[in-house]
Amino acid sequence: MSFDMVKSIIERFLMRTGGRLDIAFMGGETLLAIDVIRPLVEWVERGSWNRPYKFFGSTNGTISSFVSREIFNNKSIIL
Repeated sequence: MSFDMVKSIIERFLMRTGGRLDIAFMGGETLLAIDVIRPLVEWVERGSWNRPYKFFGSTNGTISSFVSREIFNNKSIIL
């Protein structure tokens, strides 16, 4: 899925008022989609939204060691 497609889907939910929006990255080795995850996380964090959010992700750990240090440190992401 492209960044633009994911952004258009998530933006609709972030603009609604309500409880926390849980944004989950799941399926296979999720971190293989880091070229979509990284800009999405940065875009969401720069925005001003109508509701709080939290990121979640699953991984089989294949490439998590170098990616987690680079991307997920100091972020509100549960992996």
